[in-house]
Amino acid sequence: MQHILPGYDQAAGVRMYAFQGLADGARTNFTVGVDLTLINGGGRAS
Repeated sequence: MQHILPGYDQAAGVRMYAFQGLADGARTNFTVGVDLTLINGGGRAS
C-alpha cells in the first residue's frame, strides 16, 4: 500500500493528519490525531 499525506490541520494542541492509502487501484481516506501535549521534545526531559 502507498500512503499520501495531503495535509494536516492543528487546533487546540491536537494535530490531525489526513492520509490517503492506495492499494490495488482503490483509494481509502483516513485520519490520525496526535495530542501534541504528549510529546516532550524528542525524548528530552523538560
